[in-house]
Amino acid sequence: MQTTRWAFATLLALLAPAFAPASAAAAEAHYFVIDNVRPLQIGTPDSPMQGGLVTEVVAEIFRDSPHTLAVTYAPWPRVEKLMETTPNFLTYGWDGDPKYRQTAVSMFPWRNVIISPKASDFRFTRVEDLYDRMVILMYGYDYVGLDEHLSSRTPGGRIHDSRPKSQAEALQMLLAGRGVAFVELAPRALYIIREAGLDPSGFKFQDFSSVVKPVPTHLMMDRNIDPELARHIDDTLAAMEADGRLAGIVAKYFPDPSS
Repeated sequence: MQTTRWAFATLLALLAPAFAPASAAAAEAHYFVIDNVRPLQIGTPDSPMQGGLVTEVVAEIFRDSPHTLAVTYAPWPRVEKLMETTPNFLTYGWDGDPKYRQTAVSMFPWRNVIISPKASDFRFTRVEDLYDRMVILMYGYDYVGLDEHLSSRTPGGRIHDSRPKSQAEALQMLLAGRGVAFVELAPRALYIIREAGLDPSGFKFQDFSSVVKPVPTHLMMDRNIDPELARHIDDTLAAMEADGRLAGIVAKYFPDPSS
């Protein structure tokens, strides 16, 4: 784990009045970069802000801000513990998660597909097609709509699941036949397949929305975050949505699969 301080702006354009409330002062947000979640966050311990969809959105939010950013790069289990004690933290997550205060504007919809090798005879039409089979799912993720069918989650579950800690490991497992299919966000799966030097046409991508409904993906904040800091994050993200900057970042990392 490594923490790096990133100051995207150090001066206010206008001096605040002397009688301004203390909450209007610049604050420091603490942004968590999780390893093995490319292309949402791309970094290393020594260079955590290299890129990634979420990281570029965060960098743009703080680019002309009086607020500063401290960055921690760590595995998800460590990040999860740090969020219990770190003030003003910032991460990403899914609509309705009660652990966080979420931004009003979402970044993109999280839409899952079920992926299998093209040569496989596996076809998905309904959740029962997965009964008594091994499915590759990501460690630390919940799959609302699928969890009730998993033998690892409920006594009567009929679907077996394996939980790798990275998408690259999940792809290796799929190619090795250690699961009939892999459930993943469609654009992220394409990214991982291309990063591995493989041709996406060698895989089948079947829509999984009938089981796991698409959910909006938001920036998630500490529930007790500084109010002025939260306002800046919300207002800037809304401005990015309105002027097309947000869509441009999303398209950079999640291009149309047909292009």
